[in-house]
Amino acid sequence: MREAAEARESVVADLRRQVSELSRFEQEASSLREQLKVSELGREIVRGSRELALQAALDDVGSKLQLHETVEAQLEAQVTRLEEERSSLRAC
Repeated sequence: MREAAEARESVVADLRRQVSELSRFEQEASSLREQLKVSELGREIVRGSRELALQAALDDVGSKLQLHETVEAQLEAQVTRLEEERSSLRAC
């Protein structure tokens, strides 16, 4: 009977030790999950920042292109007008 009680106590002590270990591993897993969430959030923030920077650069290039096209059209109109003026002066 005494041996059975000692065996049960030994099993109970072993189970308590295993529960303690599992609790520690559970805390570590929880901490790692939290770190992963923070890391993923950080990557999302960086990705979003890069996308915003890229969009801003694209918008800037688009604006410069539009300005260039406007100036080009104005210069072409001016060249056409000057050529017409020159032709009319030659006709005189």
